[in-house]
Amino acid sequence: MLTIGTVGTSRIAGELALAAAAVGGVSVRTAFSRDQGRAEDFAREHNIAKAVSTPRELWDDSGLDAVYIATPNSTHERWVCDALDAGKHVLVEKPAVSRSASFVALAQWASAHDLVLMEAMRSVYEPGFDLIEEWLSVIGPVRHVSFALCQRSSRYDKVLAGEKPAIFDPELGGGALRDLGVYPIAALIRLFGEPSDAIGRTFSLPTGADGVGTALLTYPEFIAEVTYSKITASRRPSEIQGERGRVLIDQIDQPREIVLAASGRPPVRRIVDLPPSDLRPVLRRFRDLVGGDRDAGRDQRATAATLAVVEQVARSWVDVVEHFAHRGRA
Repeated sequence: MLTIGTVGTSRIAGELALAAAAVGGVSVRTAFSRDQGRAEDFAREHNIAKAVSTPRELWDDSGLDAVYIATPNSTHERWVCDALDAGKHVLVEKPAVSRSASFVALAQWASAHDLVLMEAMRSVYEPGFDLIEEWLSVIGPVRHVSFALCQRSSRYDKVLAGEKPAIFDPELGGGALRDLGVYPIAALIRLFGEPSDAIGRTFSLPTGADGVGTALLTYPEFIAEVTYSKITASRRPSEIQGERGRVLIDQIDQPREIVLAASGRPPVRRIVDLPPSDLRPVLRRFRDLVGGDRDAGRDQRATAATLAVVEQVARSWVDVVEHFAHRGRA
């Protein structure tokens, strides 16, 4: 039985607890929050035996095998370091850390100490991506990919009111690229590997965070367009275009309806019967790694590649507002 402690009491931590209850061989043993009352409330809600409010209580618990880190993005790296140093396996919410080089170093340290470090990029472990991958050979050579994830955050209204919520605070790792843009980028890495080049454009908010953006990723045989936003909403599907057809995906962060439209044959529609934001597939993978050979190299390489592309896109940003303001001054 793999025993896990949750670090954080956010909605996603609750979803992990629900997933653990449905996945055999996994048990959430401990809930952590610096607020003891909040930890106890979370533990009570999710039927978790133990609630603690100091990191030392986590690290000194010899009956605890692993931790799931679901804290603000900017704190992930510190928590991962402390957990590995305490000899705990780590499942960390996306983005795992802010820099690819940091993640590679942590992954190497974990491997040297026979520990599993894995990012909980839940979408790429879902069965829908296996089907998409299978259909790539049907549509022929891929020439263009368009992936989008645009979800207007309810907390954007706070930004409009002059506030600075955490998810729109760049000092806390907030912003559209790291919160939502990572999903379509991770999907591209999952299906096609790392691109040869990536550039991006963004629209920044008064908080300093990016609110909406577009990235162009170059592959040897095709180009890929990634669009993401936390201040606008869209329901348009993502699409992979080949010379002999296309694949339509309803939601790139959680494919539930996938359509194959190939030349010379009727469209094929498949429904993936999973609940929203399902963490069971990624939790099963984590369980199997910890209980198996503990070789998370494939998973870690995908995470490092995704983080590297995110960094490259961010470095290339030209802020749309500043660009046109500069042109106006000229």
